[in-house]
Amino acid sequence: MLIFVSLLPFGTHGQKKKIAYKDVFVYLSNSQFTDAEPLLRQYLRENETNANAFMYMGYIFESRFQIADFLRSPKESSSLADSAIFYLDLCVKNLTEKELKRNDEYYQSFSRRDFRTGEFGIKLSDINFELNKKIESIRELQKHRSKRSEEHTSELQSP
Repeated sequence: MLIFVSLLPFGTHGQKKKIAYKDVFVYLSNSQFTDAEPLLRQYLRENETNANAFMYMGYIFESRFQIADFLRSPKESSSLADSAIFYLDLCVKNLTEKELKRNDEYYQSFSRRDFRTGEFGIKLSDINFELNKKIESIRELQKHRSKRSEEHTSELQSP
């Protein structure tokens, strides 16, 4: 009994605290991405099916892509865009009606008025449409930046 009590403090010391998504969502909902990113990364290591977490990780990479200096580091810029597209696509693939009904508080930014009933609600089709539109805009911007980067590089190399 004495051995068990003396080893108790050492047993809980090395364990990491499990992160609850609601704690991470506080930062995400306020667009505090720099504070949320390390917590979200740790959360995603432990939970590989949360569509909302995928969506916000995509938003984080998109925001980093938007401010990246694509002329100085085109590979990094392209990598950020690819990561944003990857996570947003994971969200689209993993988001279901069941997930939406269970965690509708995480999707309130997609709440729209139904023209037939006049009531506000969240529809899976609206979320998928918005996310696919965002993915397409990231791809277009990535293509444009890549083209500009190539032009810039060729201008620097020409005499």
